[in-house]
Amino acid sequence: PEVYDQFSTAEKQKLIDYLPVADLTPEIMYAMVEKWDEDGTPILKIGGHYLRREITNLDNVWEKPVSESEAAWARDHLTGYLQQIHLPVTAEDLVQTDGRSCVYSLTRTEMPYVTHLMNTDKRQDPNLVLIGGMSGIGAKGTLAYGLIAANLLLGKEDPALIYHQVTYALGFQHLISDLKD
Repeated sequence: PEVYDQFSTAEKQKLIDYLPVADLTPEIMYAMVEKWDEDGTPILKIGGHYLRREITNLDNVWEKPVSESEAAWARDHLTGYLQQIHLPVTAEDLVQTDGRSCVYSLTRTEMPYVTHLMNTDKRQDPNLVLIGGMSGIGAKGTLAYGLIAANLLLGKEDPALIYHQVTYALGFQHLISDLKD
């Protein structure tokens, strides 16, 4: 809070203008203002994507604390970004208030599914949709997957060519193909 309180009005505005950010290097880093505390100081969410291992107990993964090396990695990457946009912040200025593990599923091909599931007759069930195998920057993908799933359940389609290309790539034939392999 002390560092943020010393920011000029222009620097505070720059922080708002330049977040959220997604650094799409091989070590994907993202940061956003998650909320503002009671004093008006931003609480930032910082994260990255780490492929750990196959999950055998989801409850254990949710409870797994973020390691010091993961926290340091996130802090260092965010500090680098903030300095790149000329905000006077050091890694020591960023205080960790919480830490959580993020869990998402990957398909064998790392291509997600957004499709109807099969019923017992091996046909598409119009009342059951699978959204799975998500990876990448979560918010954009989730919004797109949610729109596609809602349209599947409502029997709607978007006329845009890109919509049809995406729904085909993530759809039923993709699921059937992976199930055959």
